[in-house]
Amino acid sequence: MQHELIDVVFRSQKRRDLLLLLGEKPRTMEEIKTLLDVSPTAILPQIKRLTDSDLVIQKNGNYELTDMGDLVFKKVQSLVNVLTLLERDNYWIEHDLGGIPKYLLDRIGDLKDCKLIEPDPSQIFEPSTELLDFFSSSRYLMVFSSFYRPEFLPLYTRLGRLESDITLIFTESVLEKNYAEL
Repeated sequence: MQHELIDVVFRSQKRRDLLLLLGEKPRTMEEIKTLLDVSPTAILPQIKRLTDSDLVIQKNGNYELTDMGDLVFKKVQSLVNVLTLLERDNYWIEHDLGGIPKYLLDRIGDLKDCKLIEPDPSQIFEPSTELLDFFSSSRYLMVFSSFYRPEFLPLYTRLGRLESDITLIFTESVLEKNYAEL
């Protein structure tokens, strides 16, 4: 049965998209057709396959996930988010992620919509204006860094007065070297 569920979820892009769509909330056939841009004849066999596998049920004219479907959805969504992040940008593949705490690394897929901001080499010693604009509009700020620049500390404390929650995470080597300054 388990191997069959893997096939049900991953052998069809339409089924996977349908599972992810229904994971957001129950949907009518009209919503499914519109949001997935499919015809009823294209999606009905996918709904039947998910229903036969006890992942989807129909209630009151809506299609929704079963409890087991919801469990599968959460894992599939997490995997799709990680793969989306890795496929979109080689940054995560080319860099050492060893400094990221495990509890955050386990949630790396949450960054699927992140934007990489690379500083202009001529302005390496000052934060980019794009980054400052983003910081000032954020309610919560978490900074990961493999280097420490003492002149950036006033920037973080100034943002802290703007009622933002700020978390600074440095690699172990930065903490060991700069502990007295922090």
